[in-house]
Amino acid sequence: YLVTLPAKMVVAPVLDAIGTSAWNNVLRRVSLLYHVDKEFHVENDPRSLSARARGDSQVGLSRIPASGGVSLFMKEFINKYCADIRDNSGEWEITLVGHSMGTIVLNELIRNFGTIPAEQCGNPQPIHLPVKNIVYMASASTIRHYEGTVIPFLENTNADFYNLMLGRQAEIRETQAFGLSPRGSLLVWIDNFFSNPLTHRDRMLGRFDNFMVTLHDIPESIRGRIHIKSFNTGWK
Repeated sequence: YLVTLPAKMVVAPVLDAIGTSAWNNVLRRVSLLYHVDKEFHVENDPRSLSARARGDSQVGLSRIPASGGVSLFMKEFINKYCADIRDNSGEWEITLVGHSMGTIVLNELIRNFGTIPAEQCGNPQPIHLPVKNIVYMASASTIRHYEGTVIPFLENTNADFYNLMLGRQAEIRETQAFGLSPRGSLLVWIDNFFSNPLTHRDRMLGRFDNFMVTLHDIPESIRGRIHIKSFNTGWK
């Protein structure tokens, strides 16, 4: 470590500068899966503007549909699910599995589509997606984002949540570029270089050290359905 320390001191600022913009682009791409830019550029759309002026409830700014790829898929998926409910075609059971950035995608999926409005399925009450298991592996979600999406979903359903993480030492010892760059996994780099966590809850959910000290935030009613797995560090 000492031999490569000078190289680390040179690489770290470059990593910080380049990595931050790259990470922001990743987060932008997650957002675009649900809402594309054209949804927010209606300045030249007379139909939307005139509807806004006359308060039309059927068209206009209040009725712009989400048109990202995942949004379109989930709308069709929910339509199929609702049709099966009406036909009594059998029970559904969904397992959501996300790795790294994919867990941010699932957070947004749960937030946007975890609860189905009553009128969409013809039910007297809103219903939830039939999710049985939520599995996060090396999650690049912040703890705050997970607490704002997964925790409320667990409180309203019988789903189980699994958080799979690297061993603590393996996380911080991982090397890249023959040890010339700062040590640590991608999650460590996000915490230390790419993002700007204002509090501990803005750090990565997929790191053992980060997650374990937030266990006291988990409501007692769902603690039995949250499962934690930290893999062995190994011999090296």
